[in-house]
Amino acid sequence: MSKKQINLFNFCLFAVLLAYAFIRYNLAKQVPLVQFPVYVLNKALAYLALANFGLLLIPDRLFLMFLGITKKEGKDFFLNFAFFSLFMHIILSLIVLNNSYFPKLITIDNQLTLSGSWSMLLASIAFVLFLLISFRKVETDFYFIFLVSILAHLFFLGGSSWIKVSEWPWYLPPISLLAFLDSLFILFLYLKGKSKNKG
Repeated sequence: MSKKQINLFNFCLFAVLLAYAFIRYNLAKQVPLVQFPVYVLNKALAYLALANFGLLLIPDRLFLMFLGITKKEGKDFFLNFAFFSLFMHIILSLIVLNNSYFPKLITIDNQLTLSGSWSMLLASIAFVLFLLISFRKVETDFYFIFLVSILAHLFFLGGSSWIKVSEWPWYLPPISLLAFLDSLFILFLYLKGKSKNKG
């Protein structure tokens, strides 16, 4: 997979994520279209960042099997995509971080709720770990903490709505739930690959 193919892969992945976000939130949930450039787009960017970083945590043989290159060859490209997507996600999240968008996280008085406090703390921890892993080449033990932080962040962010299937617009699951399951799968593959390496 060349640099051009990696770019195309990420473009297609982002298009799929953005299409799902548009259908789920703008069409099914009837979020006004004026919210698409920030609120809805932000959801797709968050998942894109997770997907790109998550690819680097799967076992080497799976990485080579699905992408046609070694993890060493693709690391910089996927890290760059992950960093750009994550940085954009943080900026857009700060723009819409208020009670109107996230009543479960922010009170009417613009105070963090308990879920909001934990969600933001865990997101901050995950971001710092991402920077350490990306730029300082920290040992892979931090990958586990990073994934657990992401899982906990997503749970506090939207966990209360995951089991209310009847309330899902068009029965489409929230992106936070999909990202949680994806992170759980990545964590499973990571731990499985790590145990094989030790064996």
